[in-house]
Amino acid sequence: MKRSIILLAALMLAMPVLADQLVFGGVDYTTSEGKQFDADTKFIGFAASYYNFMRNDWFVGLEAGFGQGDSSICIQSSCLDLDSEYTEFGLEIGYTLGYMTPFIGASRGEIESEVSAGGIANLEIEGDSSTVARLGLWAGAEAWRIRLALEDAEESRAVSVGGFSKIGSGGLAVGGFFESPLDSDTAEGYSVRLQIGFMY
Repeated sequence: MKRSIILLAALMLAMPVLADQLVFGGVDYTTSEGKQFDADTKFIGFAASYYNFMRNDWFVGLEAGFGQGDSSICIQSSCLDLDSEYTEFGLEIGYTLGYMTPFIGASRGEIESEVSAGGIANLEIEGDSSTVARLGLWAGAEAWRIRLALEDAEESRAVSVGGFSKIGSGGLAVGGFFESPLDSDTAEGYSVRLQIGFMY
């Protein structure tokens, strides 16, 4: 967790050096239920995002997030309870064509967990890492944009819909995303992000 906070702070400090477009802070909530066996997972976390729609039509997006959650996995009458922490970092690159900005991207996430079962408490298990490839499209003008993306992880696929909008004549902006898995045969759930930030 300490490393996540340090990396997130370093990213936010570097943002003004990279460019001056959009900076967001947000809250994430994720829930998932497994179908192959009885599994219930919930995460809540925080994320910082940076979007730069450059004057030369190139687009760069950066994000970093961290959070905590818990899982309950049951097989018949035996259950495992896990307390987990996660970190995630992502990069997107695209090019603006009129009102459309197609982009590609990838993110890397790590989860560290502790498990307790049968009287065994605080037993650390090996961390799990995953990489997500992303293909998407931004559409809209400077004051507002909507976003659609398809995500391909190692064992699942998901679709994400969202965007942002400027509020009033100042630099305040709000945004958000909703993500849902496409592989409903193995799991059900969703992820929501609510954001608030500034446009420069």
